[in-house]
Amino acid sequence: MPVELSLAVCAFNEEKTLAAVLEALCALEIDREIIVVDDGSEDETHAIARRFGDRHPFVRVARHETRLGKGAALKTALNCAAGIYFAVQDADLEYDPRDIPRCLDEMKKRNLDVIFGSRFLKPNPTCYPLFLAGNKLVSLYISRLVGLKITDAYTGRKIFKTVSLRAAGIESSGFEVEAELAVKFGLKAAKGELVYGEIPIDYRPRTVAEGKKIKIADGLRAMASALYWRMKA
Repeated sequence: MPVELSLAVCAFNEEKTLAAVLEALCALEIDREIIVVDDGSEDETHAIARRFGDRHPFVRVARHETRLGKGAALKTALNCAAGIYFAVQDADLEYDPRDIPRCLDEMKKRNLDVIFGSRFLKPNPTCYPLFLAGNKLVSLYISRLVGLKITDAYTGRKIFKTVSLRAAGIESSGFEVEAELAVKFGLKAAKGELVYGEIPIDYRPRTVAEGKKIKIADGLRAMASALYWRMKA
């Protein structure tokens, strides 16, 4: 039976924050299903997800026996998604789940195929100015590659029409999936093949001590991956 929104929660060793994220997602007053993909966690992530699945029929849990990466987790969620729309929610507390209904309303109002929640369209705190500059540089680079202004290409707040995401496909297994999706959808939007939009969102960055996993080298990989997908198109 179709639902309005499939929410994919990709989790790797997020026992400290997963319960709070799932509580917030369960409290949303929208027609949704929640698909938690435990990407080979070695802590209590899977057990926490299962507890929510036992309590809520709209929460489903999938598990990778070993860590395969964010792209692989999104593919797993997409394969079983029943929603008209497909949203990504990280398993930490950087992105506020309460932004999701507002993003979804904007999609329907403007008949968008995809919306990126941008951390840079409104003032948000930052812990590491170098990471902030790197994110903006990657977004500018991808914008130039595809011929479309994307202010936050690596945002963790992305919502797609499920049919559009399935048509584009997800091929990357790791975190480079963000570059793949930004390039694929950016190119299609620039050609007028779909409608892209952005919306300002709230963002509370984690520190490295809190579990931040992104490193400077990831920015170089992001640019290399974006170039690969642009050349492949």
